[in-house]
Amino acid sequence: MYCRKCGKEINNESLFCPYCGSEVQKAENIKEQNLNKPEGFDFGILVISVLSVILSIIPLSKVVIIVGICFSFIGLVLSLYRNKNYKNKLSFLSIIVSSVGFVSNISWLLFILFML
Repeated sequence: MYCRKCGKEINNESLFCPYCGSEVQKAENIKEQNLNKPEGFDFGILVISVLSVILSIIPLSKVVIIVGICFSFIGLVLSLYRNKNYKNKLSFLSIIVSSVGFVSNISWLLFILFML
């Protein structure tokens, strides 16, 4: 393991760096601190999910509906992965929004294919 302040190699069991005296953070502590932090990635997934819902509100053509299905599927898979690992509110909201987009886009596609 290396000191984050001075960069010198130190013992894995050390609590303080013997060279510069700074406190050493264990990898487990760093992971726990970052576990529930919302990141820009979660916001991007939410944006993709909202776009899928917007595309389902305005079904202009089959291509737009298929793009909406792809957006919602991508948003759903990514938000399920993020929620499994990080359990934050933004990824849970993305699951709900992308599910709504997926169902509504599929409904529009079935309507266009079989009713028109």
